[in-house]
Amino acid sequence: MEASMAVFRLNDQNRDLDSKITAALERVSRVFRILMWHQAKTYRISPIQLQILIYLHEHGDEEPGVTQLATELGVTQPTVSDAVQTLVDKGHIQRRDHLKDRRRHVLVLTAKGRKITERLLFWGNPVRDVIHRLDFAEKKALWTSLWDLLIQLQQNGLIPPAHMCFTCQFFRRGPASKGNFNYHCALLDVPLGITDLRVDCPDHEAA
Repeated sequence: MEASMAVFRLNDQNRDLDSKITAALERVSRVFRILMWHQAKTYRISPIQLQILIYLHEHGDEEPGVTQLATELGVTQPTVSDAVQTLVDKGHIQRRDHLKDRRRHVLVLTAKGRKITERLLFWGNPVRDVIHRLDFAEKKALWTSLWDLLIQLQQNGLIPPAHMCFTCQFFRRGPASKGNFNYHCALLDVPLGITDLRVDCPDHEAA
């Protein structure tokens, strides 16, 4: 892109496809922000608190603390610390001593927090419902483009490390084979097609 070109200057945006795509993605991000705010407000929590609850619900076996949450969510440790304290005060999570390192605390959901979080898990479904109406070829093309974009964004340091297949030590690339499987999971010893790849795998181990 030209050094003087600005994505949100309309004269630039309307003559540059790269800028149009970037602006469209920003519009999509607005939808997610609105949905997240609406759901968070329903349960009298903030969006960052919502994200923390969901992360603990799905990755609690990793025994995360404040540092890991800050890395995963791409925010500062003080921001996470403040959000965690509020959730502790509300009775949604609690701190526990790490079994192997007494200097560390791990964060776990309380019964109350788990009950609320099981409702929060559905906050993105309105977008899924729209995508559900696309045919398979459209979904596959969209997923392929998004997958490639996620790789580039992470490699450029624009999104934090995540549990995606391409960052896993068990992920293997190879020539396309029968059924168009051109990847392989060495942990499960199974071929992977593009639609089998994951953005958040519970078996992920950083490469």
